[in-house]
Amino acid sequence: MDPLRCRVKAGAVANLTDARYFAALGVDYMGFALEPGAEGHISPLELAAFREWIEGPALVGEFGGMDTASIVKLAEELKLDVIQVGPFGKTQEVAKVTGLPILQEIVLGGDVGPQDAQPILNSNAGSVTGFILNFSRNKVQWETLQAEPTWIEWLTETCADFPVLLDIPAPASLVDDILTTLEPVGVQVHGGEEEAVGLKSYDELDEWMEVLQVE
Repeated sequence: MDPLRCRVKAGAVANLTDARYFAALGVDYMGFALEPGAEGHISPLELAAFREWIEGPALVGEFGGMDTASIVKLAEELKLDVIQVGPFGKTQEVAKVTGLPILQEIVLGGDVGPQDAQPILNSNAGSVTGFILNFSRNKVQWETLQAEPTWIEWLTETCADFPVLLDIPAPASLVDDILTTLEPVGVQVHGGEEEAVGLKSYDELDEWMEVLQVE
């Protein structure tokens, strides 16, 4: 596998086909949505089965707003490497109790802007390994952000001041533009539903990952 230009996290991996694909590409983190009702949710039993086929990436439990006791229980049962919480997650408490690195995801766009995210970044910078700034959930494209000087200025400063992994919808042709303009420590990518068990197309993802590989 070729080395990657930045840290890469595969988010909400929901099937073994995606898990094996991302592991083969050498992503740093592989996330699994363990909060009931979350998009791409899988059961602890499913993740336990996936583990047999995955080697390399740090396994991330994506817990959103789950309570600390539930997070601790699943982290121990599933032998997770990293914990991911939502914008209101108790990062310091979870880090202290689990002893694991913490990622914090902030979904941006819609009604949530820099003024909402900045206090979270400032408060939790000392207790997290990285912040995932997620624009995909609200389908905010890179071209849209480029047209808003306020967003670009804030993102540039934020990526310079904090360990940020960006999740921004964009065609592969614009990935290099995102990386060179904002200089994040990493990005988050996604798989998707299978066309049939074990069968799916990775054409678009392959193009993204090709750009992320070191030349």
